[in-house]
Amino acid sequence: MNHPKTYIVVILLIAILMLLFDWRGLKDAKTKAAYLILYVPGVALAILLVINPNIPGPVQWMQPLFQPLAKMLFKS
Repeated sequence: MNHPKTYIVVILLIAILMLLFDWRGLKDAKTKAAYLILYVPGVALAILLVINPNIPGPVQWMQPLFQPLAKMLFKS
């Protein structure tokens, strides 16, 4: 089970099962939309990390944006 395609299939199967299990408990359309907005990028990131484990995570993407703000706020 060392092949990346196998891992991707397993991730997708687990993601589908989680979605089916959670979807019944979501009541209104806004909650479902918020769930999907967070869920789909999470699954996509999991698949991308299987394909290329060296890609930077979300924290590394935000660091250049917030580093100047942190320097300004935490001046000694």
